[in-house]
Amino acid sequence: MGRLRNIANAGFYPWLEDHFERVAEQLAGPGDDSRSWMLDPCAGEGAFARFLADRLGLKLATVEINRDRGERCRALSNHHVTSDALQAEYGHNQFAFIWSNPPVMTDAAARMEWRFLRRYRDALAPGGILAYTIPGRTMLRDKAILAHLVRFYRDHRLFWLPEPNPSGQILYLGVRRERKTESTQAAADLINVLTSRTHLLPEACIDPMVIPSLPR
Repeated sequence: MGRLRNIANAGFYPWLEDHFERVAEQLAGPGDDSRSWMLDPCAGEGAFARFLADRLGLKLATVEINRDRGERCRALSNHHVTSDALQAEYGHNQFAFIWSNPPVMTDAAARMEWRFLRRYRDALAPGGILAYTIPGRTMLRDKAILAHLVRFYRDHRLFWLPEPNPSGQILYLGVRRERKTESTQAAADLINVLTSRTHLLPEACIDPMVIPSLPR
């Protein structure tokens, strides 16, 4: 995608409705009486985040930098902040689930996908689930992203999105570890999925990842 177009969109490339149900199939909510929260730190207009929150029985917190999109997002969220997500404040270990679809671009410091991944790690409680989507080519090029996921998350699942997938996006799911570790085998497994491009996000899932109940 062209850099000027990306800047004009403020990094806004909404999740395609074609994939809403496929993502939701991979996850299970904590139960009807849960007060757990999910966070979308780059929420756009909030449509997909609201869909997931309703499907999973979670309260929804959102952040969006664009004012017009932020107002639409506010109407759909339990708590919303219109702000630069890389500057917004949050509590540590506060969320049971984070949906992260960061801007696909580079600023003066680094890839935005990498900055969002680092910035919001501590917002997710240990045992909470991260859903992270970026272009597969970005993860293959940026070994820091891959190393970070292996070091701080476990129970890795990684899928290529089926068509339409104009940006070549992948969906990564993982559970935040209690403490960081190293695993060369996990890294090798993720690289194998990325390079083979055959592991597509399925329409159904018999063993969804269960979001924990964290009434914070």
